[in-house]
Amino acid sequence: MPGLDQAIKRNLMMNKFNHLLVTLAFSGYSEGIFNYAADLAKRLHADLTVLTVINDRDIQAVSTISSMGYEVDGENYIDAIRQERSDLLETYRQATDYPAEKLNVIFKIGNPIVEFLKICADKEIDMVV
Repeated sequence: MPGLDQAIKRNLMMNKFNHLLVTLAFSGYSEGIFNYAADLAKRLHADLTVLTVINDRDIQAVSTISSMGYEVDGENYIDAIRQERSDLLETYRQATDYPAEKLNVIFKIGNPIVEFLKICADKEIDMVV
């Protein structure tokens, strides 16, 4: 699509990409994805928002296991996942030297695709990485 390529180049030249969004599932690829997004955001002098979604199906599974008599708690699960992801993200950020004041982190619980679309609609996102 030549028109799209030209529009992207024009926006890059005019530095209209002020706010980037990257979604992380904290899989084996997440560090590389974050590194790429942080590097791009630095070069564009842009803010970077990281979206991470705890899938509500996972929480339902924890509740199901709890109802079988096992000692697990949905709230503790959420807190543990949130803390683990926060710690990993801070490690990634420090490794890239991306400024903490330009990084916004959003934790959501729900369907990852739905939450992603909501953030894209609600925030002024110029580029998704």
